[in-house]
Amino acid sequence: MIEKFLSNLKACNSFEEITLYSGNLWFSEDSISSKNKYFVEQGKVSLKLLPTPEVIFESDNYDLMLFEQKGASIVNKIGYLETESFLVGSIDGTRSYTSGIGKLNTIKSREEKEITSLEFFIVNNSGMNSTLINIDDWIIEIEPVRRGSQDSFNDSFDITSIGKIIKKDGSVFKPKETNLLMEALIWLFSFVHGRLISIPILQGFNQKDLIWHCYSSDKVDIYEYHHTWYRSVTPEPKEFNELFVELNYKLKDELWENVLKQVLNWYHTINSNNMPEVKIVSAQVALELLAWTYLVKDREVIEEEGYKKLRTSDALRILFYDLEINKEIITFNNDNRLTKYKSDGIYMFTDFRNNIIHADKKEKYFLDSEELLETVVGHGIEFVESVILKILNFKEDIRFSKEIIELLRQIENMD
Repeated sequence: MIEKFLSNLKACNSFEEITLYSGNLWFSEDSISSKNKYFVEQGKVSLKLLPTPEVIFESDNYDLMLFEQKGASIVNKIGYLETESFLVGSIDGTRSYTSGIGKLNTIKSREEKEITSLEFFIVNNSGMNSTLINIDDWIIEIEPVRRGSQDSFNDSFDITSIGKIIKKDGSVFKPKETNLLMEALIWLFSFVHGRLISIPILQGFNQKDLIWHCYSSDKVDIYEYHHTWYRSVTPEPKEFNELFVELNYKLKDELWENVLKQVLNWYHTINSNNMPEVKIVSAQVALELLAWTYLVKDREVIEEEGYKKLRTSDALRILFYDLEINKEIITFNNDNRLTKYKSDGIYMFTDFRNNIIHADKKEKYFLDSEELLETVVGHGIEFVESVILKILNFKEDIRFSKEIIELLRQIENMD
């Protein structure tokens, strides 16, 4: 597997544009007045991974006005290649071009053929070790890409991992059967890094023959290192496997599917935004959504009307108690303004959030201390991570991991 991947990777140098198709492209005008009508453009479709993954359509005779029939929007138009592939495009139709470039969402094989393995390339996933996941009838292998002495890829969206999905019994399957597995991989690795990763290349094989492909330009965050929960506890392979299985299960659950996606998006916002105030408010929004879903809808710990009467801080305290998450705060600075919060980080977090939101609050003292704000933000991120992990049945309390406890002991012994 690895040798094949590396040879494919060499052919698909991330810093170069990869030509996927060159020839006639048939575009649907897709409007009420021209239903099922098409026009042809001679062009080229390419995949570019840097600076962000993009599938691009280029043509020397490219008139975007052909897309516009009675003001039809130029979004998600369908086009057909002469080969067995189709593409879904998102093209800017605000101007008419005689030549130009359009960005496409996806280009993939039209026919869902039966395959024996699905191999994929991951970008923005640097720093991960080899991963083996067993789930239901499937086996997923993921390996880091290493070139020469490079073990990771900083400051780029280069291909950083390669993977393969097969059936445990070796039987054939169709690519669409793995859709949820691929989605769960993206969400889990994005949660690992605190930034959105992407899987822009999928290749389906029947034994050694490539018979299906999909190239996409899904959203991906810029590279930025975040010291997330994963760096604090680094789960054992079995724990990571269980975490993936539980996430995959939750993404199929009618109650949790959209909630987890919303919360994980808030989590990425917390990590990517540069304003501490935005981070604090975003973290509380995520925590409130998790508390409502878990306490009222899932476990039915509290009735809906009773929950609405609770203060946010009390609802979060109940959530932490039920999930067995420690709400004490850990701080290495001597700012006595945090002393009253030491045993109750929920009180600290909601108090700071209220001071941001409510303009008539008198206590604005914390806004002049960047260190104080960063302490609150750090705990807010830990709170969100802890609740997500507990809902996914992760056993360890990341807020008081072995590494943190040992560090506290060392500081205590120095006094």
